[in-house]
Amino acid sequence: MLRNHCIKFGLVAFTVSLAIVANAFAEEKEGKEEKVSLKDCPAAVQKTIKGKAADAKIEEIEKQTTDSKVVYEVDIEKDGKDQTFRVAEDGQFLGWVDEEKDESKEHDGKDKDDKD
Repeated sequence: MLRNHCIKFGLVAFTVSLAIVANAFAEEKEGKEEKVSLKDCPAAVQKTIKGKAADAKIEEIEKQTTDSKVVYEVDIEKDGKDQTFRVAEDGQFLGWVDEEKDESKEHDGKDKDDKD
C-alpha cells in the first residue's frame, strides 16, 4: 500500500517537473522582450532609428531576443499616426510593421509581411 503511494507521488512529481521544464523551453523559444532607451541600443541601431524616425516622436523601443537573434522594434508617432518598424542588431532596417497584419497573425496564425 505504501509502495503504491510512493509510486503515485513519484509520478506526480515527475509530471510536475516535466511541465516546468517544458514551460521553460517554450519561454526560451518564444523569446525575451525588454523595453530599452535609444542610448542603450548599439550605435548602428541608434543611427538607423534616428534616420527612420527623423522628426517623429519615439514612443518606445523594445529589444526582442529570440533564438539568439536580437531585433529592436521601434514605435513612433508621426503626424498623429502610430507606426512601428524593426531594426536588426547590426543596424539593418528590417521594415515597417503592419499592425493589422500583426494582430491577425496573433488570431489566425498567418505570417505578416514587413514592408520597406
